[in-house]
Amino acid sequence: MNHAIRVLAAGIFLLGAGCNSRYRFTVNLAPGYAGNVSVICRAIVHTDVTAQADPQGRASASCPTRGPKLFVYRDGKEISASDVKWLKTGDGIVTGLSFSVR
Repeated sequence: MNHAIRVLAAGIFLLGAGCNSRYRFTVNLAPGYAGNVSVICRAIVHTDVTAQADPQGRASASCPTRGPKLFVYRDGKEISASDVKWLKTGDGIVTGLSFSVR
């Protein structure tokens, strides 16, 4: 019986860890773009996502559910984003984000 309880507890832990994992949210910017970026989420998905911003820094994309980790690329290189603001519902589901890049 102890073995069965340990197996069940390990399975619940692994299931919970998988549900709470942080997905990659990658935003690709237009070449040379600097300024404000705004992304509107049109759907929520449970996977990594890549969004392509237009030349004005706007994008519409499916967004990873709760707690994505943001990666921003311009000209094929990862760059830092500042003033990152995640827009979320009251229960933490991502509905959009904004940030700026230099």
